[in-house]
Amino acid sequence: MLSNPLMMMLAKLFSLLRRSSSESREDAKTLSEGYPLQTVSFKVENMACEGCARTIKKIILEFDGAYEVKVDIKTKLVEVSFDPSKTKDSEFRQALLNHGYIVA
Repeated sequence: MLSNPLMMMLAKLFSLLRRSSSESREDAKTLSEGYPLQTVSFKVENMACEGCARTIKKIILEFDGAYEVKVDIKTKLVEVSFDPSKTKDSEFRQALLNHGYIVA
């Protein structure tokens, strides 16, 4: 098993890489294993299209500690996996509200 400082360094590196990539965030879970990730789900009432979904993902992934975002346009649900030692789920909600989204 890797030491905690090394894991933190790898997590930081991954965070920097994922911001420059438009590819899927599926690899985030494997790199973050061993971290106390939490998952939160919430509904975004006025999410209507793929453009909204991309924007919501981009807003949330700007937070240090956000590792994966899943968006379902049909159900209007957003699921975020994150490190609670770096950010809070209330910050995601507030950021979406600041961008005009209605978060339930």
